[in-house]
Amino acid sequence: MSIPVAFPEAERVRKANQAWVEAERAHDLDGIMPYIAENAVFQPPAAKAVRGREAVREFYKEFLKLPFSEFDATPDEILVADSGDLAMDIGHLRFVFETDGGQVRSQGKYLAVWQKAGGEWKCIALSFSDDAPAQ
Repeated sequence: MSIPVAFPEAERVRKANQAWVEAERAHDLDGIMPYIAENAVFQPPAAKAVRGREAVREFYKEFLKLPFSEFDATPDEILVADSGDLAMDIGHLRFVFETDGGQVRSQGKYLAVWQKAGGEWKCIALSFSDDAPAQ
């Protein structure tokens, strides 16, 4: 990985991640979708893989119904391939929301794979899970 190429691209991925998270916090589906690749694959915890941009849109329609009082996903490390068009975003996440049964808190981690196409970074794969032991 070369520093001159990797650092600017890593910063671009970080900015794309930040804009995506801000759209999630705002429950803004149309603000989220520009960061999702056409052939994206999401692997949420305790669920089947979600394949394709339209399936991810449907996933988000349900996900955004959660009444978050807190939501954050922060990169810990962004690694960019020497080619400058593929990146791995490794980070942690945290969210809190209220249910009829009380407050739900979750802390976990994620791994996102980004691909640069047409000058834009888009997520092609996302996997995330909670740090709590399985119940």
